[in-house]
Amino acid sequence: MARVWSSYADAEEAARAVAECMNQAGQVPPVLVDAYRLTLSRSYRGPVQRFYEELAILCPQALRLFADVASAAKED
Repeated sequence: MARVWSSYADAEEAARAVAECMNQAGQVPPVLVDAYRLTLSRSYRGPVQRFYEELAILCPQALRLFADVASAAKED
């Protein structure tokens, strides 16, 4: 089962992980993208929004990997 981000800290950590992958390898492993996409679709709106905000600051080029998942977040 996919993990659900229960706090902003979870989302911030995920955004940092994506940025680190992009900075070190120039790509995010597909398994990580798939896992985060599933988590985004199951998590609450607040942490999901924080993930996108942090990712936009840390690694805006990675936003495209998660662009179509944004509207799937649950209400808080």
